[in-house]
Amino acid sequence: MKQLTRYGLMLVALFIVAGVFYSQAQKDQQVVDSPQEVTTTTTSTTSQEPEEISQEDEIELDDQASEETEETQKESSETENESSIDLAKFEFIDGKEEVIDITDNIGRPMVVNMWATWCPPCREEMPAFQKAWEDHKEEVDFFMVNALHSKPSENKEAVDRFVEKHKLTLPIYYDLDLATMIEVQATFLPTTLFINKEGEIVHHQIGMISPEDLEKHIESIL
Repeated sequence: MKQLTRYGLMLVALFIVAGVFYSQAQKDQQVVDSPQEVTTTTTSTTSQEPEEISQEDEIELDDQASEETEETQKESSETENESSIDLAKFEFIDGKEEVIDITDNIGRPMVVNMWATWCPPCREEMPAFQKAWEDHKEEVDFFMVNALHSKPSENKEAVDRFVEKHKLTLPIYYDLDLATMIEVQATFLPTTLFINKEGEIVHHQIGMISPEDLEKHIESIL
């Protein structure tokens, strides 16, 4: 009987000890779990806000950098084009098929325009050149150089029809084997050069020019 009582007391003691350990373990688990949940939420909130601001700032900075780069490249390209063009390499003829040496005209301002009848912008700007020639022909030499044979249909007959249709009286010239077009670096038509009395290219216009800009650039070489 005494032995049974002793076993019973030992069993009760084990239950009490086990209960104490279980309770302590539960408290420890709560202490560990709680800060982890707060940290994760805070980190997520903190990382989102600066991420949005950073993207906006990066876009703005990228746009500014892109604009500055494009402007620098454009200025550099124009400078390189102007400095690398050699007027002595221009080869074109007049209506009588006489070869024109443009360097003979150094000492007078010059406007050289590369154009073609198949080129819509060329046709659109031609009236402005007609008027500019009428206004400045006494002081500026105009060379309206047709890109002859730039297409199979671009021949003298096509040019004559165009001139007659639009009643043009300004002097028309014809490129020889596209030599002038290549030297002018006319990757697009129309292309216009404004050359001062010293034979220096003051402005290299790629693409159509407005009547206002045409007049402005002519004034710059007088």
